[in-house]
Amino acid sequence: MRFEILGPLRVWDGATWSEVTGPQPRAVLAILLIEAGRAVTTDRLVDEVWGERPPGSALNTIHGYVLRLRRMCGTGLEHGLITRGHGYELAIEDDDIDAGVFARLIAAGRNGLAGGRLEDAVTHLSQGLMLWRGPALADVPVVPSVAAEVARLEQQRLASWEARLGAELGLGRHAEVVDELARLVRDHPLRERLRALLMQALYRSGRRTEALDAYRAGREVCATELGLEPGRQLRELERAMLAGEPSNGTLKTPEPPVAPRTAPAQLPSDVDSFTGRAAELRTLDRLLWQDNDAPVVTTITGVAGSGKTALAVHWAHRIRDRFPDGQLAIDLRGCNGGAPVRPIEALAGFLRALGIPPAAVPTALDEATALFRSVLADRRVLVLLDNAGHPGQVRPLLPANPGCLVVITSRRQLAGLIALDGATHLALPARPGEIDQAARGGS
Repeated sequence: MRFEILGPLRVWDGATWSEVTGPQPRAVLAILLIEAGRAVTTDRLVDEVWGERPPGSALNTIHGYVLRLRRMCGTGLEHGLITRGHGYELAIEDDDIDAGVFARLIAAGRNGLAGGRLEDAVTHLSQGLMLWRGPALADVPVVPSVAAEVARLEQQRLASWEARLGAELGLGRHAEVVDELARLVRDHPLRERLRALLMQALYRSGRRTEALDAYRAGREVCATELGLEPGRQLRELERAMLAGEPSNGTLKTPEPPVAPRTAPAQLPSDVDSFTGRAAELRTLDRLLWQDNDAPVVTTITGVAGSGKTALAVHWAHRIRDRFPDGQLAIDLRGCNGGAPVRPIEALAGFLRALGIPPAAVPTALDEATALFRSVLADRRVLVLLDNAGHPGQVRPLLPANPGCLVVITSRRQLAGLIALDGATHLALPARPGEIDQAARGGS
């Protein structure tokens, strides 16, 4: 038995590929595949499929879906859909699902890059990317676990593209990858790593004017969509191209300024006697397994009293040891009716906490954002942005390096962060009588 999720969901029974009939059975199978090797309770399946208002027959309906899926997946103890306590477990091997094969090939490609074996890296990365048949789980309803997994897989796909194309440039295949890079930049205009690769491919192919045009287009997109200047890497590439530096090698960028090694510890106190949310904590924990070339960004949303701040603070305390360079935290007051914190105010506080002298903190937003990202360039820092009002309040506060994690809470969906910034999303249903202790009723 094999499964494909890198595209529409499909099941191989040894003879043919089959689709799962019905959106809700597809969602149940997708959740079981995401949690393969671990038990998923029926309560969680009900919560994911129906949210706050499940029908009275929800449990029986889930049992019916599982019976249908068992006819496709089998019930063996080694391989199959088996009962575990008050739930179900899909027992499969990593290579039984295309996402597992993808992860193995990408890991082999990154090992090749680390060892300087560019041809091997290109081969493995290309094989992994060829497994994709379209957007992951394209025909599955967007329940919370599916949304988080789709965002995670898409970020891995983009990072793998960037790694493969960077290796191609390292092998001197500049002209050969220009068209592919141009297409990817059109599809992901805010992905600065892709734009940097396109600029270098054009420049090294003798197309200096087009390389500079690619930079100017990126600058316009950043200004329009984010209200920011491009990142340091793109600006330094433009400077090197304008200066006419040799195009037969990687254009060099200077080292960012180094701030004193101050490790802030700004997390609020953990919530006393925190209980529940085991499924949500597992979903959040999976974010730490990602191997990305960008920071991990996740949003936790829900109505007032749903417990999003309590969950975010509790999880941040559980994982803070993974971020030895510190934890930054701020209440952005974006949904409380008072004056929201402006991004430049939040950045000024963060920079001071990171050791920048107050007199050296920029007053212009783009300069403060650039300095913030430079200071965090080689650090592992957790950033908690509580009570965000809109994506524009958050974007200047996002680090640029893959060693950082950003956790954002909000009463609003912040869909722009998911669509444009690769954020994952965890929506919390309201629970009767539940009080968000950490927020004292505010978020």
